[in-house]
Amino acid sequence: MVIEVLNLAGAADTQDQGAVLYLELVKALNQHDVVSISFAGIDIATSSFVNTSFARLFELMTLEDIKKRIRVTSSTRQINEMIKRRLMPTLREFA
Repeated sequence: MVIEVLNLAGAADTQDQGAVLYLELVKALNQHDVVSISFAGIDIATSSFVNTSFARLFELMTLEDIKKRIRVTSSTRQINEMIKRRLMPTLREFA
């Protein structure tokens, strides 16, 4: 199963766009073991988009499950780093 962010949400800039991806992602994860999220045609993702679309997954699953079941494809370095920062906060952030 592949979810194309550009076709689904139009961009990865806002909380509303993140909510659209989150709902689609939850639906896809209920039907498939592994879901790919394609960022083809998108250069950046904001923290509000990633918080709403990816970080909310912690309400449903562990980090290990997220790593096993979700694949990010056709993304930029900025998108990859933003997702990593939001999903794997440093210990400093918990202090």
